Amino acid sequence: MNEACFNELSSFPYCLSFEEARSRVFEYSMTLKSAGIHGIKKVRYSGDLTGVLLCKDYSLQDYCNTNMKLVAVQLVLSMATKPQVPEEDDDVVEQYLNTDTCVVKEEEIISADGFNAAFCMGTYCLGFASEPFWNNPQVTITVICNGIEEEYCWYCVSSPLHYKDSSFIEWRQQFLPVVLTQTDISPFDKQVNLPSHHGKNKLIEHAKHLLDSPYVEGILTSLVFKRGANSYVMKNSDFAHGLIDIVLYWEEDGYSMRVKTTGKNTRETLLIADLLTKKYGRGK
Repeated sequence: MNEACFNELSSFPYCLSFEEARSRVFEYSMTLKSAGIHGIKKVRYSGDLTGVLLCKDYSLQDYCNTNMKLVAVQLVLSMATKPQVPEEDDDVVEQYLNTDTCVVKEEEIISADGFNAAFCMGTYCLGFASEPFWNNPQVTITVICNGIEEEYCWYCVSSPLHYKDSSFIEWRQQFLPVVLTQTDISPFDKQVNLPSHHGKNKLIEHAKHLLDSPYVEGILTSLVFKRGANSYVMKNSDFAHGLIDIVLYWEEDGYSMRVKTTGKNTRETLLIADLLTKKYGRGK
């Protein structure tokens, strides 16, 4: 983790005076300083700092423009970058565009672009200490990715003290980029269990390609025909347990089968599903 994402929700409520805005920026700069000590080199914003409001008609960029010599301002400017996710990382960009994330804030569910980017990048948010809600760095988010909705505990650091929070320390240690496990079963030894029906030959032909993948352990069974399906992977697959329901949607009858992968959780299995789709999902 060497980049974090700005939590735009922490801009609210707006400051009621320039003095309050000055205090908010100073507190934020101290958080940025601690973030730098803990390896964060850049903070990603959706656009330039004119979009980050301190008061109703007064932006973070406005403050920086009139206080350029302050160390706090220089720190904010030196760490700021855009856009919300790195454009050169095609996988992150694709996931970001296909994912929606919301923060569960008391009784509200609020769309959160900064948390969406942070989730897709595998990092946390940084934000203003604008209200008591952000005093606890742990936040509940709901994430909808590829039609699957899941709930996660995520983090927004808005104080240097948050880097001493035990749950955040544990989360940072355990939260690593997805590393997929490869099976040691050779393609010739992988089990294929496909009951007899008129689509079996088509499924066996396609299964031979899938068995070449180091992330596929075998074919568990065939499924009911999915006539009219238009996607290779069924959204209601049991991703949490490493299972992917695959449909030969280019066949009129929509022959389908359940594939056992090495995925140990939803994130790993979704990544495997994406890899299989890109390699085999166009009728190979």
